[in-house]
Amino acid sequence: MLDAGPDEDGAVGDAGMTCSSDSDCADDGVFCNGTLSCVGGTCVASAIPTCNDGVGCTRDECDPTSDMCQNIPQDSACPTGNVCIPGSGCGIAPACEFDTDCGDGVFCNGVEVCVMGMCASPMDGLSCDDSNSCTEDTCSESLGDCASTEYPDIATNPMRCGTGANDCVVCPEPAPALHQIAGCSMGACTLECEMGYGDADGDMSNGCECMGAAMDDLPDMMFRDTNCDGIDGDVAIGIFVAPTFVGGNDANPGTMAMPVATIARGIELAASSGRVRMEVYVSAGTYMESVVLRNGVSIYGGYLATMGWARSSSFVTEIRGGETAVSATGISRARGAALHDRVEERDRARDELLRCAGVERHRRGAARGEHDHRR
Repeated sequence: MLDAGPDEDGAVGDAGMTCSSDSDCADDGVFCNGTLSCVGGTCVASAIPTCNDGVGCTRDECDPTSDMCQNIPQDSACPTGNVCIPGSGCGIAPACEFDTDCGDGVFCNGVEVCVMGMCASPMDGLSCDDSNSCTEDTCSESLGDCASTEYPDIATNPMRCGTGANDCVVCPEPAPALHQIAGCSMGACTLECEMGYGDADGDMSNGCECMGAAMDDLPDMMFRDTNCDGIDGDVAIGIFVAPTFVGGNDANPGTMAMPVATIARGIELAASSGRVRMEVYVSAGTYMESVVLRNGVSIYGGYLATMGWARSSSFVTEIRGGETAVSATGISRARGAALHDRVEERDRARDELLRCAGVERHRRGAARGEHDHRR
């Protein structure tokens, strides 16, 4: 199989600052964020308060105002006629005659009142909304008070852009064809250019222009279109291969609009093109053929012809060639010849020997990987 991504299942999580000891990890001093520790050379958060009290009807949260956990009873989480009792869970609501008969001693779930002979708290608890879209509103049980704190990034965050005067908004995203992204500057929504694009003509109203049109665009593991021609790779260089049901035909010239149907024909056209870069771009599908690699010709999988030749690790190209799926001899300048079988992926040492030998894979031979290394 040919695909756009590596075979290794090496998931990489969010990485923090590098470190050699815990002292290299600066603590922000915020209780609710936990503490930072040095683990495997990276600062990672630990001892983050969960605040779980084990009671299903309470809202468990960490209060940054008091640096304490709080567990707010929520009557709405209990069946009709029951209330949330701190420390125990849902139970029968206390009987009452007047509002003054009620009171559970919890501030953040609101003021209890007598309803049809039973004490009840407001369904949504106490509202601390200060009607300002630029603030974060919280209730502190330990302080017995509401707190409204202005978001610190309202002047630059396009998700809540404003000046603080109840004017914070989500900045609208421009049309994709304009190659722009929403921005926020000094509390006002702005437009910025996508990476690789710039305002070359000084007119943001017509979108951003490609700033890398003259760059080489080798297909890469991040699927980047660095020369702005619409694909990962170079439309003017590549020979395109697609299954017959999406228009592949070996009588075609192998362009993006008129792809050939077989990888063998694609390699033949690339090898005879006279180009410095001889590249074959193969759309997802199953190809019933035996492929013979040629010196200097690169083969890249992971494309999808029906989506404008978009490239992704989820678009898989498979070669089924009977006894021999892919073979090569005398490869000395092969970009695009890294071959190994998913079925035998665990035998790394054997795969490496096969790659170095030029690769002749029998029985269930299949090519899979980035297909880009040199001899």
